[in-house]
Amino acid sequence: MTRGKRPIDRQRDAAFQMSVGSFEDGAILEMITVGDALYLIAERAIHQAMLADQIDPDRKHPETPHTSQRVASAGAESPIVRRSFLQAAALFRTPYLGDTALSEAGLKTSFGFMQELLAAQQSLAELQAALQTAEKELPIKGQAVHLPSLADVSSRTEIFVQKAGRASQALYQMLKAFYGHDLEKGLFDGASKFIAERYGPGSPFAQFAVSFANVGKLIRNIRNAVEHPKPTERLEIQDYHFRDGALHRPSVRVVHPTMQVDETPLDQFMSEIVEYLTDAGEGLILHLAENHVARIGGLKPHVKERTDYEVGRTKVRFGYVAEMGGSLVPFG
Repeated sequence: MTRGKRPIDRQRDAAFQMSVGSFEDGAILEMITVGDALYLIAERAIHQAMLADQIDPDRKHPETPHTSQRVASAGAESPIVRRSFLQAAALFRTPYLGDTALSEAGLKTSFGFMQELLAAQQSLAELQAALQTAEKELPIKGQAVHLPSLADVSSRTEIFVQKAGRASQALYQMLKAFYGHDLEKGLFDGASKFIAERYGPGSPFAQFAVSFANVGKLIRNIRNAVEHPKPTERLEIQDYHFRDGALHRPSVRVVHPTMQVDETPLDQFMSEIVEYLTDAGEGLILHLAENHVARIGGLKPHVKERTDYEVGRTKVRFGYVAEMGGSLVPFG
């Protein structure tokens, strides 16, 4: 019944349609709710939808619309999106973890990690495009040649390192969402120690935590070398340069007493860090899920890589299985 309702109440309570994104974003493959937020995962973008009541909960402004907004320019086709937020959405759901607050905290922090890592990847993509432009006219052999140049190679490197640092910190926040104040002090080393003590030093999670800590410390040390350079902790960044009779692309060398990185082409350096973080993020999600999944209906689910047939439209690689009749079968 609608008798007695205000016009704004009838407007808000009525059914509606919404166009989300553009043709270039591709089809919407997944909808994920995190708290009050609804994320629509398209093939090449992510949008957040908000109802008018979320924007104007007191219903004082009838002109307030339902809205959608792009929050990421990458979607289910992106390995980073699939291996972070979409993977978390497949494993951190409330029925599996048995705790709504924990599920939402895991999803929220995985989304934050995904956004930070996509920002770092964007810096890599911009560098790769700049390299292609700079190399359209390579110097001709001769006694004197004009070298290609990026000009802003140092600032590009520093911006990327800062973004990678934020992605690394977002991973630690995901770990903290599950263990809170129980984590040892000392950031990554403390986390590794904590996990070894809780699950045993020979456990798969503890072994993963060692490599997780190494990635975190490496990126932290590189970031410190950028923001607080010292004679023994610094980045040596070069633009295009000639050496040993050959032209070399822009490169970076990390000088550090314990974690030195030899001179590496800058695009390779960035690409490897993005891959390290992607692996670390996916691995952390898998181990957190495996060690927090609840028994459901007398069954104990486990995390396992899916077959090609099981991965579904979003191509998320890992899901839950449970032992039934002596066999492992997909669960959920």
